[in-house]
Amino acid sequence: MQYPSLKNIFQAKESLWKPIFGQYVAPGKQPLFSIFRKKITIKDNSKIDHPEEEEIGLHILFLKCDGNRFQRNAFANQLEVYCSTYFYGPLVIVYGQNSPPYKLYSFKTNYLVDRI
Repeated sequence: MQYPSLKNIFQAKESLWKPIFGQYVAPGKQPLFSIFRKKITIKDNSKIDHPEEEEIGLHILFLKCDGNRFQRNAFANQLEVYCSTYFYGPLVIVYGQNSPPYKLYSFKTNYLVDRI
């Protein structure tokens, strides 16, 4: 089965990107997205659902920067600080296979506590 990338899913459906990224995109313009992929290792005793014996990574969908910068949150956790340094605007984070066809899974906030 062929799975589309996160970028293709969002670019194809305005109903997906508009609620998240709409205020950061000029009216009448199509957003330009990019994907950042980072290999992760999930611990053997983790309760996080993942395909066995496959290389897994985070897939982070972000807007390509148009020069705007956001204020840093003084109470941000380590992941937020990293993301605000390297990415522009809101992020959509999923995890899944690192090579096509991409099978993606929801990245739940409690995974930050479980420390993949």
